[in-house]
Amino acid sequence: MNGEVINPGAGTVVDRGIVESDGDTTFDFYMVANHNTAATALPVWYKVAVNTTSLTKKEIEDVTYQQCYGYFGFGGPIKVPASVMYAHKIASYVQDNGFSD
Repeated sequence: MNGEVINPGAGTVVDRGIVESDGDTTFDFYMVANHNTAATALPVWYKVAVNTTSLTKKEIEDVTYQQCYGYFGFGGPIKVPASVMYAHKIASYVQDNGFSD
């Protein structure tokens, strides 16, 4: 825009060129899930080691993006999917409270 440098928009995905891909089975991608107005956008790198679902690469990217808007601990979009944030919360809780097998 008139020579200005701007951040990529929310939902921007890079899944070709600088990433690896073996079809819909093994692949990685970068995603900017939230809109950054005051700072430089930092994309998150996602690696799908083995896709055993019937979801396509595009569907996995879409679900990942949608989960960034489903975290109840924050009022807006977050940088990583809600399932990752919840897993982190549970792991921290277990560590802090001394639970073990």
